[in-house]
Amino acid sequence: MALASSNMVLAAAERLVLCIQVDSRLNGDGTGLALGVGTGAEALAILGVFTLIWTLYYVATKDVGEGRGSGDDSGLTL
Repeated sequence: MALASSNMVLAAAERLVLCIQVDSRLNGDGTGLALGVGTGAEALAILGVFTLIWTLYYVATKDVGEGRGSGDDSGLTL
């Protein structure tokens, strides 16, 4: 009985090792690159999307104002 269970544990451990191997198709995943950026084009794309979203947010909220009055803090103070 003990031999059968130890064989099962060894077989499971062997399968786990096979699952852990890193495939070469991952193209640098887990290599320590900041934000996964490997080239300048990727960095430019990330920066461009961030700038576009921030610009749209700024344009959409610049006319919102401060609320009902200049002293209104929307209830965020104690």
